[in-house]
Amino acid sequence: MYNNVKEVYKKFYELEDKYKLNKSRVKEVYFWQLIRTEIFNEICEKTLNKTPKKEKNRNKISLKQIGLKNNLLDSNQEKKVIIVPNQEKFIENGEILDKYSYFLNNIFKKDEIEIIEKSNEKLLLKSKINNKIRLLKLCENKRQRLYNIEEELKKTFNIKINLLKIIKKAVLCFKYEYNEYDKLMKLKKPKYLIVVEISKNQAMIAAAKNNNVEVIGLQHGIIDEFSIDYNYSDKCKNEINYFPDKLLTFGEYWNQMANYPIDPDKIIPIGFPYLESKTWRYLTNARQNQILFISNKYIGKKLSEFAYEIAILLKDYTIIYKLSKDETPEDYEYLTGNDNTGNIKVISAKEDSIKDEDEIYELLSTSKYQVGMDPVAIYKGLFFTNKIFLLDDKLNNLIDEKIAIKINSPEEIVEYIDKFKLHKHIRHYFFKKFEREELLKVFNINNSKKITMNHRK
Repeated sequence: MYNNVKEVYKKFYELEDKYKLNKSRVKEVYFWQLIRTEIFNEICEKTLNKTPKKEKNRNKISLKQIGLKNNLLDSNQEKKVIIVPNQEKFIENGEILDKYSYFLNNIFKKDEIEIIEKSNEKLLLKSKINNKIRLLKLCENKRQRLYNIEEELKKTFNIKINLLKIIKKAVLCFKYEYNEYDKLMKLKKPKYLIVVEISKNQAMIAAAKNNNVEVIGLQHGIIDEFSIDYNYSDKCKNEINYFPDKLLTFGEYWNQMANYPIDPDKIIPIGFPYLESKTWRYLTNARQNQILFISNKYIGKKLSEFAYEIAILLKDYTIIYKLSKDETPEDYEYLTGNDNTGNIKVISAKEDSIKDEDEIYELLSTSKYQVGMDPVAIYKGLFFTNKIFLLDDKLNNLIDEKIAIKINSPEEIVEYIDKFKLHKHIRHYFFKKFEREELLKVFNINNSKKITMNHRK
């Protein structure tokens, strides 16, 4: 029925606008704003056979290591800022830090910050118990309306869904969590709430806003026109209640990538300090006559066949084929076996994910060109100002802006390889150079404290 995400998005928006779903409430809760991400992902999974996104295991630190507080209200000490990180951690000098928010430790004083792990075990347990023992009663008119929406979802997207059950669970959890976070805001009296993952913190966002706490979101991955957490139709995007007041992005490029539900002047590019601190030592590496392919098990077959053909056509170039943890050299024997062209180098993933990440940065920094389909690898390549050839049109915005070239055959690389020119400031378009002084302005701080990039040794 649907050929791509764009078609699904269009119908999804139409249904949202038809029923004014983002302004619909159950028990004073804007339920659709809570569940639209879950519903949309399920639709894509069923209609496009897309594998649902799973939380990354990479660089995860166990919750026991973090040392969670069992009760958010244990201390009544007031704090200037509450930070809610996600689960992508790294360890630096024995300290466990969040990739996307750790730099804030150098903006605020230590005693001004309260860091709250969303996976607070006691709160989640209480929320689940509350969800089971309480009943959410709805009037007949409300039930009938929700039934009509459910039937249209089924008809439009050919999926099975129990909308009322999803709504009840979301609303009950929200109301319980909201009450807890409302107490937290009144106790701590913060000026700012800073969240990394928006859709997982909507109850806290609502509680903060209702206590006149400014909410600031941090970009923590790729944002595009199909990122459901950031995109809303024009008819409702100014009516979203559980979204931050401001959003801090990696760079100017990301500011135009979604139909955000906040004004453009509230979307502020600040850079990606973690990426900067991990990569600065590689930026002076000399470029080699090298074409890099970063593989994974989903794209490996097509990518590896392309690499083999290019190796035959471009004998003066070294073809680097970097494997993911889910792949082995035996998966691609034609790259490593007797048929090897002599200029292909297959590199296995390292067991240690941090060391593997560092090796990828090393390869990106020494390669002139990069061929691929994986968006994360492509954007990292643009940080290193690599010249990018794409094998599909998923990143068509890069193609439209002539930042990358779409190719359909290995012969096209031969045609374009010497003609490819890239703007010298392309890195900062995607990943703005982090300037502490600019971030201080966001928080109205007049402070001379110097930032320390934790990785610079």
